[in-house]
Amino acid sequence: MLDQRITETLVELADTLVLGFDGIDFLHTLTERCVQLLGVDAAGILLVDQQGTLNLVAASTEQTRLLELFQLQNEEGPCLDCYHSGQSVACTDLAALPQRWPRFAAAAHDQGFAAVQAVPMRLREQTLGALNLFRCTPSAIPAEATAIARSFANMATISILQLRATTQRGSHRATTERAQQPHRDRTGQRHTRGTPTHQYRRGIHVDAHLRPRPQPAALPGSPGDHHPGSRHRRPDDHADPTTVTTHPPGSAQCPGIARVGSPRSDTPTDK
Repeated sequence: MLDQRITETLVELADTLVLGFDGIDFLHTLTERCVQLLGVDAAGILLVDQQGTLNLVAASTEQTRLLELFQLQNEEGPCLDCYHSGQSVACTDLAALPQRWPRFAAAAHDQGFAAVQAVPMRLREQTLGALNLFRCTPSAIPAEATAIARSFANMATISILQLRATTQRGSHRATTERAQQPHRDRTGQRHTRGTPTHQYRRGIHVDAHLRPRPQPAALPGSPGDHHPGSRHRRPDDHADPTTVTTHPPGSAQCPGIARVGSPRSDTPTDK
């Protein structure tokens, strides 16, 4: 029966490699399985974050949580030694002399614990934390239980690394998409508005090129009346009519002009 429950726990850990899961809930479940299957009274997990800071992430009881926090605050205890060395650390009687961790031993006694076994959460040379097992009576945790705890710790380590890798890929992808979005927006605007605007501007340019230029109105009876679009006009075609009318008809300044607007005549005036 015990072997079946251990196998089910290992399968549960393996499922996290392919299924999305909540890392904190998963580690809390792991501490509960350790208490149920390994003959210990409590369990806790210390895990290093991606900034290199060691944190308490799971504890099976409130007493375990307080003791693990005491280790972190005072930088003393078997769980810290396990993390830093990457090796299992055990103490069958925390009250025995000489005490390796005197302040931790006193805090453990206050919380009702007398023995501890710390197992590293490690993959090759990378150590992520420690799985810590506690007993309320001075005694050694059986070697078989320690081996199972090590298997649990190894599977948990792989699962945590898998979760972090997936999270980092998602974060990198999101960052890349945000960086590329302004470029996509500008590209989309060019595709949406660029070509019609270019054609529209080109159309205006062509229309202006083909449209005939407006010509100034010619004086009545002038040669420009017959060719309104002609570019060959007399200099006086641009003159202001009010300026022309200031000269008396038939004067020397305006020979042959009887009045404004009258056609030029080559026939001498009848006197």
